[in-house]
This record gives sequence, C-alpha cells and structure tokens, in this order.
Amino acid sequence: MRRWTAAYTFRYSPIISFERRRLALLDWVERSVDPISFRDDSHEVGFSLTRGVRIRIDRRSVTLEDSIAAKDGVESLWPMLDGLLEIMEPRDIEMAFASVAWSRNLRGWSYGAATQALAAQVTGLRGPLPSGITATDVAPLVDFTSDNLVVQAEYGVVSPPELRDRLNNPDVGKIKGRPGGEVDKSALEGLSDTLLFVDTTSRSYRAELLSDKAGMQAAVHEFEAATREVADAIVATALTEKEIVK
Repeated sequence: MRRWTAAYTFRYSPIISFERRRLALLDWVERSVDPISFRDDSHEVGFSLTRGVRIRIDRRSVTLEDSIAAKDGVESLWPMLDGLLEIMEPRDIEMAFASVAWSRNLRGWSYGAATQALAAQVTGLRGPLPSGITATDVAPLVDFTSDNLVVQAEYGVVSPPELRDRLNNPDVGKIKGRPGGEVDKSALEGLSDTLLFVDTTSRSYRAELLSDKAGMQAAVHEFEAATREVADAIVATALTEKEIVK
C-alpha cells in the first residue's frame, strides 16, 4: 500500500492574542528553522520547510499538509510544532481531521477488466441487463465507525494518469480535505498500469486532549494508521481472482 498526499488538522481553543503571537512566531522561525517559503497575513501564517509540505496556523487550528507525496510526509514539519507550542501556546489541542490517499498496484489486471470486475462485485450484477446494458465501473463511498472514530473511504480502479489527476485535483472525488497536489509524473514510475485508489478521511467523536509535541505526533500516526487499516481492508477484499468477469 502506498501513501500519497495527506492533510492533518488539529483544533484548539481560540488564541485571543493571535496577532501578537503571530509576530513572535515569525521571529522564532527566523531564528530556529530554515523555511523555503512562508505566508503571513492577519488571519493565518504558513511555512514550508521542504517543497510541497507545509504547515498552516490560524487562531483556532493548525493543519499539516503534504501535497507532493513526499517520502517523509508531514514528519518533516515536526520542528515547527516546537514553535507552535512554545510561542502560540494553544490550549485544549485535539486531532480533529485527517485525509490520506492510498493506492495498491493491481498487477495482472487490464484496466477494463478491473473496472468491470469491481462494478460486478459491488452491484452484484454479473452479466448484462435484458437491454444489454452492463455495469462497467463503480466508485463506492463507505463509512466505517468505531467508538471514537469515523473513517470514510471512496475507492475505485484507476490508471496512473487518473491517479495523478485525483491526487492533484482532490475535488474530483467525493472525499474532501486533502490539499491540491503537485505530484510529478516521476512519482508514478514503477506503478502498474492498473491500480486501486482509496481516498480516506478520519474524524474523531471524542478526541483526546493533547498538550505536547509527542502527543500530536502520536495522533497523526494514529489517524494515519486508521485510514491505512481501512484502505488495506478494502484492497484485501476487492478484485480477488474469483471476481474476474469472463
């Protein structure tokens, strides 16, 4: 399973002195890290330490985004959490939302056979209707819930160009929340001609309050693990050999 673009949002109690602390954070960044780009206005401040991976901080939330499917993902932003906690001093932090895209190669499948097989599996229509109409493609949207999480997944068969389009233009699908991508064609090298794409989001019913960097890092890993578990389960049950439509 391959992880692609992703976003993770933490919420916290509104920072009343946001404007003053924003200026102090800019000073901290200049002293402590080496950003390659930044954005600064009265409502939000943002920084990138590596291309395509950024942190956005506002009065009520912080979002970590990977828009290029970087090897280290949002982990490259961990140093910025020190500045967030030290300077902005957010209270009652909770992991609110995660959106992660996944894919798995479908080696040995042609694109047409895979789309038709998945459509037959999901709809139960194994042959043509009386009129000759046949189910040939499908993109299910499925909800998964636990005691404290709801994970939503949309999945379907894609070609590498379609995968890149879905990554770079997340509004094409039903799942919302990932950043608009900048995934290069070179990132698609080595992929099979047919893949299963799983777009996921995860939200919390009863989020645990966080107070330190380690807790925030653990929350990112927990939410990512939940979406991967869903993606793995979908891949494991989709397009088995018996689902091939002759």
